[in-house]
Amino acid sequence: MFKTIKRYWRGVSAMGALVARPKDTRAVFVIKTNLSTKAFQRHLKRWRETTVGARVLEERSSLLTTLNDIDALQAMPYGSLGKLYSIYLIEAGLTQQGLADVSSTELGSGQSDFELFVNRYRDMHDLCHTVTRYKRDSLGEVCQQGFDQAQDPNAGTALIWIAGTLSQAWARRSWSVFAISYEARRLGKTAHSFIEADWEALLPLSMNAVRHQLNVTKTPRYMAFVNSRRQRQ
Repeated sequence: MFKTIKRYWRGVSAMGALVARPKDTRAVFVIKTNLSTKAFQRHLKRWRETTVGARVLEERSSLLTTLNDIDALQAMPYGSLGKLYSIYLIEAGLTQQGLADVSSTELGSGQSDFELFVNRYRDMHDLCHTVTRYKRDSLGEVCQQGFDQAQDPNAGTALIWIAGTLSQAWARRSWSVFAISYEARRLGKTAHSFIEADWEALLPLSMNAVRHQLNVTKTPRYMAFVNSRRQRQ
């Protein structure tokens, strides 16, 4: 009981850090791992029964290894998910290993089925950004959390999404943030499951083909908001 209370308190406390620094990836992982453990365990049970999940668990393979090979990603065809993802990482100054190092303090270094599942969930985060079109600015992160919450409901993601939406609406003094955030959740509902996607097989494919396979539609409200900001700058 005490451990459960401590875990929840740790997750809720991290929310304050995330509100102050919306791009604090460590806070995001602290929140999700402490508030969503049971949800992740339920997702793992379903994932085991999928083709991708069964393969990953049998081979003990890591998506991180594939995504850390920037040279191989850059060598993929122009317009492919892998090529665009490598450009995304370079322009943003990101590395997958950086996020893995951040999360290792929360998850541990073991390789249980649960850890393999959560690691894959973590490692595909920026792939999701690339496919959904949501940028890594504060509003884009909130929208991605709304998309994720629709796909894999859990308390941690829900808290981040709701608090982030309210914070963005207040900071921007704009009611349109609520419509944009809800649009993200709706798109997540209609898209095919990202956690069940065979990302290794999708990387060489064109972005249009990937979005078609995953049934990812456009984000008109979000893009209109982003374009209007560009015009004002």
